[in-house]
Amino acid sequence: MDFFSLLLASLTAVLFENIIFSKALGTSTMLVFAKYPRNVLEFGLTITYFCLLTGAVSYPFSVYLGKNDISYLYMPMIYVLCVGFIYALTLILLWKLFPKLFLRLKKYIHLSSFNCAVIGVPFIASAQAGFAHYMATALATGLGFMLATYLMSINYSRFSSEEISKSFRGFPSAMIYIGIISMLMFVFQRTV
Repeated sequence: MDFFSLLLASLTAVLFENIIFSKALGTSTMLVFAKYPRNVLEFGLTITYFCLLTGAVSYPFSVYLGKNDISYLYMPMIYVLCVGFIYALTLILLWKLFPKLFLRLKKYIHLSSFNCAVIGVPFIASAQAGFAHYMATALATGLGFMLATYLMSINYSRFSSEEISKSFRGFPSAMIYIGIISMLMFVFQRTV
């Protein structure tokens, strides 16, 4: 596979796994971070970190439980416990080893861990496909979340524009924008 094909496949995976535009998970957090475009990269990398680490820690539990009649009951709880463990460990390590970095990143860590717990459904669903697929889903979800936040931040100032009718300014126009982007993602997914 040449570089261009790999790049195209990676971009397609990020778009397909875009948790915001395909399942509307994490929309409220995305809107908060879209207000401040300079925070998009740090938040996106933090949520990608949580998705990858939680995926790596929760996968062995998924394999151990296998695909039996009650594994679907335990896996969400195990996944959330793994997120909580990584959240606490990350905060403690940053606080003890890198206090300045801790002060800068703690707001991202809190929101990223919570959103990682919310968006755990794709990981749980993809667990039977193997570790590589599980980790690829984690990476694509984190990068897709960052891409969605970036797309929102580009047009965020326009949502409250005077050119928009008063009843649609702000949140309603943001939701319409998310809906349009979601439909575009859906069409793109169906044509590829």
